[in-house]
Amino acid sequence: TAADLAGVDTTKPADMQDDDYGAYLNVVQELDLSNNLIERLPAKMGHLSSLTLLKLQNNRIEKLPASMQKLESLVDLNLSRNMIIEIPPGFGMMRCLEKLDLSGQVPGNLLSQLPWEMRKLHQMRELRLSNNHFSYLPQCIFPAKDSDDEGPGMTSLRVLAVDHNPLLGIDEDIACCPHLERLLVHNTKIRRLNASINYNVALEEIWISDTSVRKLDPAIAKLRNLRKIVLNHEDQLRDFTEMRRSIRSSVWCFLSEGEGMMAELSALQKLEARANRNKARGESLAAAIRREALGEEDKEMSMADYQKEVLKRSSKPQKNSPGSSPGKGSPATGSPAGGSPTSSPKMSSMRGGEPPGRLQGSTRKGSIIRFGADVKPE
Repeated sequence: TAADLAGVDTTKPADMQDDDYGAYLNVVQELDLSNNLIERLPAKMGHLSSLTLLKLQNNRIEKLPASMQKLESLVDLNLSRNMIIEIPPGFGMMRCLEKLDLSGQVPGNLLSQLPWEMRKLHQMRELRLSNNHFSYLPQCIFPAKDSDDEGPGMTSLRVLAVDHNPLLGIDEDIACCPHLERLLVHNTKIRRLNASINYNVALEEIWISDTSVRKLDPAIAKLRNLRKIVLNHEDQLRDFTEMRRSIRSSVWCFLSEGEGMMAELSALQKLEARANRNKARGESLAAAIRREALGEEDKEMSMADYQKEVLKRSSKPQKNSPGSSPGKGSPATGSPAGGSPTSSPKMSSMRGGEPPGRLQGSTRKGSIIRFGADVKPE
C-alpha cells in the first residue's frame, strides 16, 4: 500500500507519523522500488529531501504526486514501464535532475507530451522517451523563444532517445544542444534529418534504422566525433555510394544485409572462408605426400622439415648395392655401374623410378640421394 511504501506506521497518531518522517526519511539518498506492483505513490513522497537516486521502473504507477517537486536533490529518476500519461508541471522544480527515463509506458496509456516547465532542467544529460506516443520532440528540450517563458532548455543534453514513437520530424532547434552525443530516432516516421544537426559537433551516434530517411546531408561528414550511423542496410540510403566516400567505413553499422555492397562483401567473405578451408585441406594432402615419400607416414612433417630431412639423408655416405662396384674412375659414392641411383620402394613408384621434382630441387647442387642398401627397387 501507499502507507507501507512511505514507511508510515498507521497505528500511530498522525503527529507521531510526521515525527517518523523527520527522523529518518530525510537522510535516504538512494531508493530502489522497481519491479513491484506499486500503483500509486504516497503524497508525502517529497519528504525524501536528500534522495539522489529513485528507481520506480516496471510498476503500475498511473499518477505522480505533486509533492515529488520537493525532491530537489534528485539526480537520477527512472519511471520506465509504468502507466503514466501525464507528467506534473512541478517536475521543473527538480533542478538537479540529470537522468530521466520515461520510456515504455504501457500501451493504452501512452505518454505524448512533457510540461514546458521542464525547460528549467538545464542540467539534464540523458532523456529517454522510447516506446511512447510522441509525434514531435518536446519543446521543453529547447530554450524559450518567448520572453514570457523562463528556462534555458536542456542544453546540456548528451543522450536523447525518442525511438519507437510516431515521431514525424526533428525540430531544427536540436542545434541548441551542442553537447548531444547520442541521437536515437530509429523506428519512427521521420523522413529526413534537418541540416541543423550538423551543428551538433559532439555527436557520436545517430540511429535512423527503420525510418523513411533516404538521404543524408553531405555536411554530416564534417562531424569529427561521429563514430556510428545505424541503418537497416546500405540500400536504405539512395546516396550511400556517395556518402561512403566521405565517411569512413567503420562508422556505418547495418542491422541486416542489403542487396548492394555489404551483401557483396558478405559473399566475398564466404568465398574467402571456403578458400581457406580448401587451402588447409591441400596443405594436409601435401604433408601426407611428403611423409609417404620419406617412408615416415606416422610423422607430422612441414615443408621445412621435409627439406631438412632430404638434405640430411643426401649428405650421409651410402654403401653400394650388393654385387656392384664403383665405375672406373668414379668415386665410391657415385652411381652403381650401369647407371642410376638406387631408389626406395616408395620413390620407385613415382615418375618411373625417378625422385619427384620437389625432392630433387631440395638437394644441394651435385648431390645424389641414396637410401639403405637393403632396399631394393620394386
